[in-house]
Amino acid sequence: SIAVSAQSNTVLVGGTTPLSATVKNVSGSVMQGVPVSFGTTDPTILSVPATATTNASGVAAVAVAGVNAGTASVNVSALGNAKAQAFTSNLGATALTFTSPSNNGILLINTAQTLTVSAPGAANVTFATTLGKFGNNLTNQTKPFPSPVV
Repeated sequence: SIAVSAQSNTVLVGGTTPLSATVKNVSGSVMQGVPVSFGTTDPTILSVPATATTNASGVAAVAVAGVNAGTASVNVSALGNAKAQAFTSNLGATALTFTSPSNNGILLINTAQTLTVSAPGAANVTFATTLGKFGNNLTNQTKPFPSPVV
């Protein structure tokens, strides 16, 4: 049998996340020295080594790399058994910059302001304050990007 385990089902473009496959015989004992094949359903989204061999614990481990944003699966097979693990590859925000207010994010107390940020690749932006509250009476909030926070 083969069991597949991923540390995370999300990987950043340009980053990696571990994926392991444990191979056991019909008695349930781990098998050492077994070649395990790995392949992605979309090599434009994910990259993975083609093979790895199980260690003394019966585990073959590889690094799944994010190539472009999207979803794809890694197919894993050994000794006629196969499993698949789905992944989402995301762009991480490389920089968060305030585009408004123009004073580099200096906020004025008791004055309504709209915050506008640039966060390339971000799906969400989280804002938090330790002084006062936002206009919606919250001290922190996560907004889908792009979206102004008042």
